[in-house]
Amino acid sequence: MRKYTEAQKQQVLSEVRNTGSISIVARKNNIPTSTIHTWLHKKDNTEIDSITDTNNLKQLKKELSDKDLEIQILRDLLKKTYQVWQKN
Repeated sequence: MRKYTEAQKQQVLSEVRNTGSISIVARKNNIPTSTIHTWLHKKDNTEIDSITDTNNLKQLKKELSDKDLEIQILRDLLKKTYQVWQKN
């Protein structure tokens, strides 16, 4: 079992807050994600929630962007289809 200094823990937690990703920071520092989760839980439960919320927000923004693109494509297709029908 590896021991981490308080300074190391704070540095890792700071990286997690900045990147919004526990898994990326864990891989970079070769620390199990469960260890980082434990540190966050001990420090403040709301930090885990905010990181999760941030990740969820990023995912929702991406989904919204994808849906906007899909809608635009369908609108363009509908316009082309409507023009073809009008020619007949």
